[in-house]
Amino acid sequence: MRATNDFCPQCLKNIQKVIHYAINILCGILGYLLFLAWLAWYYVVKFKNSLSPAKQKRESQKAAPLSPIAVQFDDSIIKTTLNGTDHEAVAWQDVANVVIRIEDDFLPMPYWYIGNGKTGIRIPNDAIGEKELLDEFTRRLPGYDCDETYLAIIEAMAATDGIHPIWRGSL
Repeated sequence: MRATNDFCPQCLKNIQKVIHYAINILCGILGYLLFLAWLAWYYVVKFKNSLSPAKQKRESQKAAPLSPIAVQFDDSIIKTTLNGTDHEAVAWQDVANVVIRIEDDFLPMPYWYIGNGKTGIRIPNDAIGEKELLDEFTRRLPGYDCDETYLAIIEAMAATDGIHPIWRGSL
C-alpha cells in the first residue's frame, strides 16, 4: 500500500513538464521586459542628447576637422588659401586638365591637380570648398559631367597610389 503523499511516476513527469514550461514562460517575459527597459533607456538618452546642441556641436567638430586649405572660385579664377592667405591660383581659361594624384604623406590622400601643365593648383580632397568646386566643374568644363568622369573619380578614390586623369579639355 502506498503513502498518501507519494505520486505516481507519470504524475511526477507531468509536474516536471509544467514547471519546465512555467520557467520558459517566465524567462521569455523577463527577456521581453529587459528589452523594453533597454529600449526606453535608449530613447531617453537619445531625447536628452537632442536637447543639448552644444554637445552635438562638439561631437561634429571632432568628427570633421577643418582643413587649413580652402578653395574659392569666381567667374575668372580658382584659388586656394592656406590659413586664410592666398596660396595658388589658376584662371578658368587655363584649365586644360583635371587629375587626381594619390600621395602618401602618412596615409594615402587624394589631391586634385587643376591646370594645364604650366600653371595650376593642388587641392587636397578635404579642402574647404572642394565639393562646391567639383559641382562647378559640371557647369564650366565641357564634357566633365559624364559617366566616364564619375567612373574615373570613383576608381581614383579607391586607389592607394598613382596618377588618375579625370578630365582633359581642348587647350
